[in-house]
Amino acid sequence: MLGENDGQIANATSTIHPSASSGSTSFLVDQKGSGSILQLQAQGQDRFLVATTGSVSILASTTMATSSLLSVSNGPDQVFNINARGQLAVTGTIIIKNDSFAGSMATDINGMAEVDFAYDLGSGKPVIELTPEAVDPVFAQVVGWKKDPSGNYIGFQIKTFNLSGAAVSTVVHYLVIGKQDGYATNGEPVLQVAAPAPAPAVAGDSTADPGTASTTPDAVLPPDPAPAPADPAASAAPADSTQTAPDASIAQ
Repeated sequence: MLGENDGQIANATSTIHPSASSGSTSFLVDQKGSGSILQLQAQGQDRFLVATTGSVSILASTTMATSSLLSVSNGPDQVFNINARGQLAVTGTIIIKNDSFAGSMATDINGMAEVDFAYDLGSGKPVIELTPEAVDPVFAQVVGWKKDPSGNYIGFQIKTFNLSGAAVSTVVHYLVIGKQDGYATNGEPVLQVAAPAPAPAVAGDSTADPGTASTTPDAVLPPDPAPAPADPAASAAPADSTQTAPDASIAQ
């Protein structure tokens, strides 16, 4: 047992205490001071720390991203492993006891529901996975976020609807995954508004939109026929049958 002023144990190995019985502890460290309960070093660099609060720190230094930092096995089978890349591998199911981060909720008659987190998730926008539960096809989506005055995420809103877009009440399963502070959605959605169908082009209509008008040339109408020539006989004035021939004596 280490007392308050016993200092460090250097190059020590632990052995079973001579008085240890089958039901007692073989090696005991009782930190009476303010330092760590256990501090292990390699070449003067901390590698393993057990603080007075019981928190444990593993301070590895490896250049291989796939190197294991913490591995737990049961017999020959590895059940838990974290590598230097931060990848986590577990054999069993991850059980999330807090219902505000994984659970299910029924939406109301308007297809709406709200989920409040047990504590804020910081300023990083969380990732929400939704799965609706229903007999008929329905959809679920996140329609809004809840934030505190400091901009930290504290919940979200769900909306459910059917194939025709009408609100429907149903059960939604959700899973919340937190993100680092300051994380935001990459990019912005592009809203597409459907343009009205163009009016059919009318031949010869100069008001038609040149971008949508038909490329078929306007129909060419034949020219009006030329008027028939006037009949000289029909246009001459008829001779007066009452007119008498000139008197031949006058000509003399």
